[in-house]
Amino acid sequence: LPGTPNYGSVTAYLNYFGTCKKLMKVPAGKFLPPPKVDSAVVRIDLYRDRPCKPADEKIFFRTMRAAFEQRRKTLPNALSAGFGEISKAEITDAILSCGFDANIRGERLSVSEFCALSDKLSELIKRPELDYEVLCPIDKNRPELDKYIREQVHIQIKYDGYIAKQNEQIEQ
Repeated sequence: LPGTPNYGSVTAYLNYFGTCKKLMKVPAGKFLPPPKVDSAVVRIDLYRDRPCKPADEKIFFRTMRAAFEQRRKTLPNALSAGFGEISKAEITDAILSCGFDANIRGERLSVSEFCALSDKLSELIKRPELDYEVLCPIDKNRPELDKYIREQVHIQIKYDGYIAKQNEQIEQ
């Protein structure tokens, strides 16, 4: 359950795909050499239809990964480290618009709450000013130039995001 000591990224990922049930405990002495911890046999029943369907699954997993990578940080701080293209203020607004406190930590969110938050972040990421297709239309006749332009735009977007973050820190 979210907010408990046993809830972490593995639990959240598993809860997205199905339900997990502990079938039995396996003592450390059953292995050679014996590990320092006991093990367990678990059963994972996959969902036919997942209870939540994120708008963009890649951003959903990115959101969960960023939230759990810096577990002791508040969600705005953890997510701003994982989403350089979005300002911390925008991330905080997205968190608040989902009905969460700005000081919440990622380990307190359920899978469906991560889904709602990732949908908000997805909207921010897919803004026209961050859309490569709008910024750099594909030139099928010159793929090497297209790749170079996209890399330069990506560098500029990251730089602009970095400058926005620095300005936020100065203001605080």
